[in-house]
Amino acid sequence: MPAARRDGLRRGDAARGAHRLRPRHPQPGEPAHHPRDGRGAGRRRRRRRHGERRRDRARARLHRRPHEQRHRGRQGPGAHGARDAARGRVRPARVRGRAHPAPALRERLQPARRPRELLSGAASRAPRRGAAARTPDPRAGGRTPRPAVLPRPCLALVTDRAACAGDLAAAVEAAVAGGVDLVQVRDRALGGAALLAHVDALVAAARRGAAARGGAVCVVVNRRLDVALAAGAEGVHLGFDALPAAAARALLGAGGLVGVSAHAPEEVLALAPDVVDYAQLAPVFAPLSKASTRPCVGLEALARASRGPVPVLAQGGVHAENAAACVRAGAAGVAVTGALLQASDPAAAARALAAALRAAAAPRDAER
Repeated sequence: MPAARRDGLRRGDAARGAHRLRPRHPQPGEPAHHPRDGRGAGRRRRRRRHGERRRDRARARLHRRPHEQRHRGRQGPGAHGARDAARGRVRPARVRGRAHPAPALRERLQPARRPRELLSGAASRAPRRGAAARTPDPRAGGRTPRPAVLPRPCLALVTDRAACAGDLAAAVEAAVAGGVDLVQVRDRALGGAALLAHVDALVAAARRGAAARGGAVCVVVNRRLDVALAAGAEGVHLGFDALPAAAARALLGAGGLVGVSAHAPEEVLALAPDVVDYAQLAPVFAPLSKASTRPCVGLEALARASRGPVPVLAQGGVHAENAAACVRAGAAGVAVTGALLQASDPAAAARALAAALRAAAAPRDAER
């Protein structure tokens, strides 16, 4: 017998004839379950071992195919193969696959709309006035809004649905058409989508009023910077329980408005002029639209607060008769609610207030 054949027998290969297989031979002559059983990881069924010639299968009485072949069971034998197939390595059955890779860490999900300073990671700010143009607002028809700058004297309207006798959006539009320069949207009863819809309506009303007057108006949202950005407002007004003014400035950028509420001259004098655009000192007089919860600070405290670098708007009980006194004390303007929203004609009331402010500021402007 050739040496190569003797080596094959020592490795456990069959000697080409099925009649020479011993009982319970480790390599039975049955066909493999599937033509590709010899590939991949170990299977529960046996692998294909070695090829046999068809006549050897006949001697071993292996005429019938396994029942897995079904419709192929009656097919006749094919041509004899040229040689035996190589014996494969037997491995224990196991589940294929590997451990799932760990998910990649991400710093944060970026919203679709965020100021350039935050996306770039640069917290440095551009010069406060006139150095950096604001991003075009899609709600403004693609035009680039001007940097938000409050005029002096400034007439501000603080909205309150409870204080308005009629439709608030109509009152805001009429007041802006009459001379309001700044609209502060304040409504703590609303939140989320309802607040955004409310701000959207008032922003649209204010811009309609400004277009009718042929002037400009700025809209700020009380406490909610996210809603202000979503609605395309010019800025945010912060109370004592809101986020810090420096954080709001970093998010809003150099072109937006950041206002704060104050209740004492010392609070106003402690504000940084490169962070805060204006401060509302309240209450100067007894409020008209609600009951007072704090003592009135008066005109003397308003004069002390106005000596600082941050412009001060007098708020609380201001109307056409005492607005001029606030400006003469040094205020940059007034912020009103009931004087406009409770008036039968908000446009006429706004014109009267604006005229009183301009008349009081004329001598001061002439001295400069």
